[in-house]
Amino acid sequence: MNIRELKQYFAGFVAASDELTGMIFAVNEAHAVTRLNGKSGVQLLVTFPSSEVVGPADNGVQVHSLLLMVLERSNSQSKTDEDEFEQFARLREMIEKVRQRLAEDSSRSRRPWARLSILGTRIEPEFNLKDWNSWSCDVVF
Repeated sequence: MNIRELKQYFAGFVAASDELTGMIFAVNEAHAVTRLNGKSGVQLLVTFPSSEVVGPADNGVQVHSLLLMVLERSNSQSKTDEDEFEQFARLREMIEKVRQRLAEDSSRSRRPWARLSILGTRIEPEFNLKDWNSWSCDVVF
């Protein structure tokens, strides 16, 4: 797994997006909190991928996993319930677009997603990660 290539892939995705403002790489969600300091707009968080070798000892395959998050700062004091709902709805649409793009690139065998199965992805809402609301997507490839 070439993490520089992975970073370049997602940087291109963010650059082509009208909705995403920036991207950060982090080890995990706790590390992301410090990386988000001073950021604004809608951010794409990509965790550094973990990897393991699975399968028979003489013919193992390296499998990688990472967490993607689409985050936007929440100001709970000034937002109504409807504002918060709309923010989550908007962010959900964005994480779906990210997952769809990965699926399309996987179907074209584009690196590094050639072995990605869209069936292996899970999208979940995340609440108030240090003032940020978000949706996360686990990706295994």
